Amino acid sequence: TMRWLAPQYMSLSPDSRFVVYDLPDRPNAASRDIFIVPTDGGSEGALVTHPANDVFPAWTPDGDAIFFGSDRSGSMDLWKLPLLNGLPVGPPELLKQEIGRILPLGVTAQGDYYYQLQVRAVDVYVADVDLASGRVLGDPRPVPSRFVGQNISPEWSPDGSSVAYVSIRGLNDRNSRLLTIANLATGEQRDIVPELSFFIRPRWSPDGTRLLVRGLDFRDNWGVYLVELTTGRVSPAVLPSPGEGDGVIGGCEWAPDGRAIWYERLNRGIVSRDLTTGKESLRFDYREDSITGLHRPDGFKVSPDGRWLALSGSTADR
Repeated sequence: TMRWLAPQYMSLSPDSRFVVYDLPDRPNAASRDIFIVPTDGGSEGALVTHPANDVFPAWTPDGDAIFFGSDRSGSMDLWKLPLLNGLPVGPPELLKQEIGRILPLGVTAQGDYYYQLQVRAVDVYVADVDLASGRVLGDPRPVPSRFVGQNISPEWSPDGSSVAYVSIRGLNDRNSRLLTIANLATGEQRDIVPELSFFIRPRWSPDGTRLLVRGLDFRDNWGVYLVELTTGRVSPAVLPSPGEGDGVIGGCEWAPDGRAIWYERLNRGIVSRDLTTGKESLRFDYREDSITGLHRPDGFKVSPDGRWLALSGSTADR
């Protein structure tokens, strides 16, 4: 029985005596270790414990070792750990450097390790813009990051000094995300590990103390969550009502005063919610308010005075 998260990968030994799998060693850890458990119901044991991210264990055909991925050398590499009766009999051996972001497909009877390579790279950039002409001045500059090619969803802080973004530190998007706060003046970076299995699109509160994110908790409840920047504590702001399903909550934004949020309830419209009282008001009804030719919006913003909504979306013939 898993305590809080599911493994990204597990593998049954050729003699069916053991299962190996990857799992965080604590609920809010950003990295994983390799564990083993006997199939007869014995206790769980740790095979690979390291501050790095160790993932995707797979047995060799003879059952004398496991393959696994690890970023302990600064890149994601393929390693091999010899085993005897479910216990390590030597240190891990480096097999191949820089395998990249992979999804394992399995090991053949001949010992060939097959995997799918994910080659997409996404990063966060800053560019200076002449607001009068709309021209970009000079080349965009990447926001400094210790992890290149795995950073998405940037958001400026209210004072313009920092950028918050989602940094994907594992091999899969889910269960491996951190919130990174980068101060562009000092170059300082701070990582926050929210107790969420998935999240995206952080939004700063007007006072700069909290972030609003859409995501999943460890019980797979999809909703809108608040992340306290000083402590990393997570609390739900909006969750689906019973019977509504996971896909009912869309984009979210702060109200200008920071006391409420606006979010998209996909079967109704855009709703404001008072964070103190929980009272909700329907601000834009998809069923009654019509914008000629506009399907359900892909996103929205609230004006600084709270009186207007800007919406984007597709028209019926596009």
